[in-house]
Amino acid sequence: FDGIEIERIVNCEDDLTWEILAEVSNLSPGYLQKLYRKWCLLRLRDFQNLCRMEKAAGYLEETTLSVKEVCSAVGMKNTSYFSALFRQVYGLSPREYRHMYGAYPKGCRRIYG
Repeated sequence: FDGIEIERIVNCEDDLTWEILAEVSNLSPGYLQKLYRKWCLLRLRDFQNLCRMEKAAGYLEETTLSVKEVCSAVGMKNTSYFSALFRQVYGLSPREYRHMYGAYPKGCRRIYG
């Protein structure tokens, strides 16, 4: 693993696996899973999805990227799944979240919804 690959893992851009995390941490996958289960209540995929949703919320607040572009920027391929997961975490669709908290080009906020 080089610095770019580790950065992509840390930024939740690629799917996490125990094998990848074990290689990066120099621990065996089994031992790493044991440590993780001892200290964390979430499954690895749930943790990664929460990281992605937090990152997505930041994009929606600070940029004018489309929902599809935000979905891609956080390492997800399916926009429908992304939107459903975002709603599950934040109680709002990505568009609703952006309307309440996000960045808009000048004048767009007043005419939205």
